Parts: sequence; structure tokens; C-alpha cells
Amino acid sequence: MKYIKASSLLPDELLQAVQEYAEGCVIYIPNRPGLRKDWGKSTDTKILLRSRNRKIRDDHESGLSAKKLVDKYHLSESTIKKIIYCK
Repeated sequence: MKYIKASSLLPDELLQAVQEYAEGCVIYIPNRPGLRKDWGKSTDTKILLRSRNRKIRDDHESGLSAKKLVDKYHLSESTIKKIIYCK
């Protein structure tokens, strides 16, 4: 999400109307229905997490315990267990 100064985006009349309701506030304006992107579509985060989780499962299948995976990947033990046992 990117912040844009309202005065550089909105016409003066609209800005004044918005200020009557929310002067000095930060307002989130969501996308119109149907234009919303799925989580992870704008960045590579989803791909990176899938890859990391696959490596964690592979390491576990190779014999590393959950406790050793905690140290290796710097995640909590409950997170490691969720990744290992999730299909």
C-alpha cells in the first residue's frame, strides 16, 4: 500500500468535502470490487515462502528434527511444525 498526499491527488472541492469528515486522519481507500489482487501477486513473497517451506519439509524428511530446523530457519517451533505437517 502506498501513501499519497490527498492535496496532490484530489480536486480542491473533493478534498474540502473529505476534510469535513476526516480532517487530519489517515484514510484507506480500498480497490473497487473485482480489481483487488490476490495476496502475493505484487511481490515474490509467496514464491519465496513456498520455496522456503519446501526446503524445511525436505530437511525434515532427511532427518533434521523440528528443534534443529528452528535454529536453522530462525522460526518458532510451532511454525516449523505447521510447515512440516501441512499437506
